[in-house]
Parts: sequence; structure tokens; C-alpha cells
Amino acid sequence: MSNNLSVVVLNCDSHLGKGNSIQHVLYSLVSQSANNFEIILVDNGASGTQDWRRIKKKMSEWTLKNKKSILCKVIRNRYQLGYGAARNKGAKVARGKTLVFLDDDTILLDKDALSKIAKLATTSDFGCGAHRFWTPPKLFQKNATALLVHMEKYNCKLPVSYLGRPLAEWRPGANEAILETSMISNFGFCDRRAFFAVGGYPDFKGYGFEDDYLMFKLATGGYSFEYLKQLRVLHVTHSIKNQPSSLSEYTLALSRDGYFGFHADLFMRLPNHKRHQAIESLKPIHWAPEIIAAYNIYKNYLPLDLYSRRKRSVRAWQQNNRFDISEYARLIYILSRVSSLDKFVKLSSSDFDNLAPFLKSVIVSGLFKLSRKGQVRFNKKLVKWLPSANISSFKPKQKFNQFPCDQASTHRRAKFLRERYPFVDHLSFAIIGDDDQVSSEFTNDLWAHPVVIEVDRSLANSLSKRNPRIRVFQEDVRNLSKISGPPEVHTFITDPPYTFHGALEFIIAGLTLLPRDSSTKEFYVILNQTMMGKCLNKLLNLLSRASINVHETIFNFSHYPLPFSYREASSAKKFLKSLGVKSYDSLTYSSSSTLFIFRTTEPKISILKKVVRSSKIYSHGCKY
Repeated sequence: MSNNLSVVVLNCDSHLGKGNSIQHVLYSLVSQSANNFEIILVDNGASGTQDWRRIKKKMSEWTLKNKKSILCKVIRNRYQLGYGAARNKGAKVARGKTLVFLDDDTILLDKDALSKIAKLATTSDFGCGAHRFWTPPKLFQKNATALLVHMEKYNCKLPVSYLGRPLAEWRPGANEAILETSMISNFGFCDRRAFFAVGGYPDFKGYGFEDDYLMFKLATGGYSFEYLKQLRVLHVTHSIKNQPSSLSEYTLALSRDGYFGFHADLFMRLPNHKRHQAIESLKPIHWAPEIIAAYNIYKNYLPLDLYSRRKRSVRAWQQNNRFDISEYARLIYILSRVSSLDKFVKLSSSDFDNLAPFLKSVIVSGLFKLSRKGQVRFNKKLVKWLPSANISSFKPKQKFNQFPCDQASTHRRAKFLRERYPFVDHLSFAIIGDDDQVSSEFTNDLWAHPVVIEVDRSLANSLSKRNPRIRVFQEDVRNLSKISGPPEVHTFITDPPYTFHGALEFIIAGLTLLPRDSSTKEFYVILNQTMMGKCLNKLLNLLSRASINVHETIFNFSHYPLPFSYREASSAKKFLKSLGVKSYDSLTYSSSSTLFIFRTTEPKISILKKVVRSSKIYSHGCKY
């Protein structure tokens, strides 16, 4: 059975920091009860100082001693590849029907491990999940030479003192269940045809998630899985400092495939008919699990002033007054920034009768603690915002009516969206027209997935290059129907032309991207009330007829410098000169606009489409 096995071993400078553990790994392979399998050893080290002559000599001695005829081929990379690409290189030259993957820091503890895999591979396409012990920190490195002699003398047996558990400080933030379990790369198998059918390992530049993505592709490809819980391996504990994580690449790859998450540990442990529960399809918004858990507790409580517990009264409160999860998360954000209940109530825009069930839920869930004096303490750090990226300057184009705000206003818009959705793991939102380059503000935010509709080709190309999570559609909002399969978003923000038909056209474009369900939807439109004039009232009345209402306004939200590519700048200069002003530096700003926060459940877009005149989006006046 073992004739069909190819063991691909990835070596990355095992002699530096790992106690030359590749020797121990190879000896654990040579000591297997299986025979006639091949070893493909991929040397992907950066130093180029691994002593391969000594290792080849050892391999000859071990195969002769164990009476094995094992072919061992060494592939030495001229330069260091990504982990996935290096393993793929080994897999391409492998001849076996079943590929077994092993790392240079993972020692097999069962002599019949390969024989069992050969048998399991006849009924399953891929497998992993061996119990993974970890060596106590630095113990292996100090005693590596003596330990190899011990393995040779006692037929690959290892002292019990080496079989420890992973320590959190060596892999901060890692899932403990995953650390105690082997993935495919550090000990698992995959049918050769299935492996290449899904594209093999992804070539992520970072470290840590190429395994998860391969498993995800195999799982969603319909390939059968085998849990290797009966097998055991030993991982050599070592530092992985200065290795960037591939988490951002992994989550981006998942989202492009239409999925939010793949829980590898859960996938392995669940029975076959329930493994689909470990795969999460992508939605426009995904809240942090802690928020969801607390909100589910909140839904069990009632306000203090609901004296009647009749079903009708309870249902009426639930439908009309109970916070939805977005409002609930915002209240958590407000509470996390204050120290007393009084400050919280003042900032909540609510009343204490309705805040009481909220407070109880966040305390019961463990998110907050409340002292006897009413002092509030936030227990969890659920949000960490990274610095915004620098915004590139560009010359506004008159033909596209581009009139960008200042950088402070761009930052303000990004800050507003972050605070509006403070505890999300994923948020897909649209920016209808992005001459203000708001999408670039989210370059460092892994949870943010902006969808940009931008007519300016050069700007659209520039935006898409800055952030791989930005999906840019270079199209006029009036031709949005030309976009094939536009993505669904949770919300949108737009700073449209300050005309009746311009604002309406941009709003319609955003509405078409929102989910078609009965949930409460919120979106954001920036308008200049003076420039809109009486047309603003007509616009708001029309939106109201379409079941879209103003929920909140923030005045002076965006500020706009005088654009010198427009006539407005020269007109302002002439006017100041007529007043005797000689310093033109005294006026650098053109205008200030208001943010309108709209809410709707089932917007009647058809009413808006009957009114809008696409040819008039840059024309003032509100006749229709």
C-alpha cells in the first residue's frame, strides 16, 4: 500500500533555532513500518548553510540499518519561496497517488503512521488532525544531538519529558485546539488529483493560514475527509518572530470565494454530515462573536416600564423599541468610552427603562463589570483600529464634477463608519463616487471591504491598487445595471452632486446594492443645504414617500477647500479684491456640508426611478 505514498518534507533552516530537527524528522520516517515510499525534501531555507552532506550520509546509514529502499530526492530552492509555493514545488515532482506532508519540526511518534495513512487514503481524499505534542521550550535544542542518538538506540522512542503542551506565549493569539492538532502541512495527507484540482497550497506571502485555505478548498470542493486523531506527532517548539501573518491574505481569499470563515478545528471534530457547519457563507456584515452572544442574552430581557407581560405588549415593544444589533453594538461602544452610568445615559440618546435590559445583558455576558458606586469597566478589548493610510493627491476633473473634501473630512468619514460599526469582523459597504478617496482610509482595517463605484478610470485604477480588499467598479452611476453581479453591501455612503437629480441618482445606485429583505437598513448621504436649496425638502419628501426617512443629521460634517481647477476660486479672489483684501490666504475653503443618516426597511426604489432624470444630475432645479 505504501508504494503510492510520496512524503513531501519542507525544510526551512532547521539547524537555526530548531536544533537541526530535520534529522529527527527523517529518522522518524525511515523508522516507519511501511516500505517503498518516497521522500521529497524541499530545502526552502534562507541561509543556505544547512549541512546536506551530513544529512545524506545519515540517511544512507539509516536506510541500510532499517533495511529500507527509500528514494529521497532533495530540491534546493535558489531563493526562499512562500510556504505554500515551496510545498507545491515538492508535490509537482512527487510520483505517489497520495501526498503526505510533513514539516522539518514535526516528528512522527507512531511507527505505523504511514501504513495507516496508506489504508485510509483508499477511502478518503484528505486527512489531518493527529494529536500534536510540543517540546518544552529550548529543551529539544539543548539536547538535540543526544536525543537523536537516543532515537537511534531505542528504535525512535522519545522520552516522556519531551511530550508537552503548547504554551500560549510562544504562539500568542493562536487557537489552542489547532495548536494541539496537526494540519495537512505539518502532518496530513491529500489525494494527488484532489490537491491539484483545487490549486494546491495558496502562495500567501505571510505565515500561518495556507493550510486553512487548502482545507477550505478541499471541503467546499466536495472531497472526503479523514480525522487522524489516532496518530501522534511531536512539534519542536521554536520562535516564529518577525514572520508576518497571512491572515489578511486568507480572509481576502475566502471573501472572494463568497465565504466569511472556515473553522478548521470544528471541521475536523464534527461528524461528516455536520461538517458544513464549520463553513460560514459571506454576508454583508458579520459581528464579533462576543457581540452576538451578548445580544442573544439581551433579547431575553424586557424594559423596566413594561409592566404588562401580555404577549401583545411584549411583541409591540420588541417590534418598535428593542435595539437591533447595530444599535446594541453602538451602545457598547459608548459604554466602553465612559466611566459612569450618568455619562452613558447622557450619550445614549435613549432612556434608562430601555437601557436597563441592555446593561444587564452586557454584565451577564461578561463584557462589562459594574462597581457598587456605579463605575463601569470594560472587560474585553474587542476593537483595535489601525492608523489610516496616507491619501494621495490628485487633480479634480471638472467633467466628473469632482470636488473633494479636505483630508480631515476624509478621516472624519472613516472614523464615523468605524464608530458606527465598532465590533464587526466583516463589513461590506459601498462608496458611491470616491473622489474623496475614503476607501483608502481602510487599507489597514482587515474587517473593511469597501465597494467603490467610480466613473473616473484613472482614480478607479489608483484606488484598486492601494487596497486589495477594495472592489472598484469603474462605471457611471447612471449605468449601474451594466455591472455584472454587483456585490451586496450592508450600507453605503455618498457625497453626490448637490442637485436634486444628482443626489437622487446616487442614492438609487446605493439602494440597489442593499439586501432585499425586511431588515432595518441605514445609509449616509452628504449634502450642502444651501446649494440644494428648496430642492432638499422636495428630495426628503420624495424619499419619505419611498419609505426612506431621515434618522439623524450631523451639521458641518465635511469641509471643502477652494478648488483652483474651478471658476469658483477666481470668483472668490475677485470678490475679496473688491473688498480691499490683498491676502488670498485668508480664504482657502469653499463650503461645508451636512451628513444625513437615513433609515429604511423596504425602500420603494421604483418610486424614485420614476422621478429621477439622469440627464439632469449636474443641473440645478427640482422639476420632475
